Amino acid sequence: MKKKDAIAFMDEDGCKLGDLSEDLRKDSDVVMAAVQNCGAALEYADKNLQENKEIVLVAASNDGAAMQFASSSLQNDRDFVLEVAKDNGTAIEFVSEKFKKDKDIALAAIESVGEDAIDLIDQSLREDKDIMNALN
Repeated sequence: MKKKDAIAFMDEDGCKLGDLSEDLRKDSDVVMAAVQNCGAALEYADKNLQENKEIVLVAASNDGAAMQFASSSLQNDRDFVLEVAKDNGTAIEFVSEKFKKDKDIALAAIESVGEDAIDLIDQSLREDKDIMNALN
């Protein structure tokens, strides 16, 4: 399959990224088309692209669960995790535990997805007045 055809295929169903050849799963344009359509497609992207901030951010914005397929370096990058939390707070389920105790990240997650993030943040922050105010 040619790159142009692969991108068109990913625009239709990005979740089929795993069906493409290894070479196409290494192509950033093909992978970007896939994760724009289906964030979970990040699972099938080449490892190097799982470290690409732009691709991972798009994937996690589309589907917070995609963050589990991001490189551990991105899952442990506070600035990146904060950026992702602002966009889709459900992604914090799949980041380093220390960030679930980070008030700024917790607030960003709550502000982006509301109550859906409350069970994902550390118990110690669930009674915090700023967190509670963000929910109201």
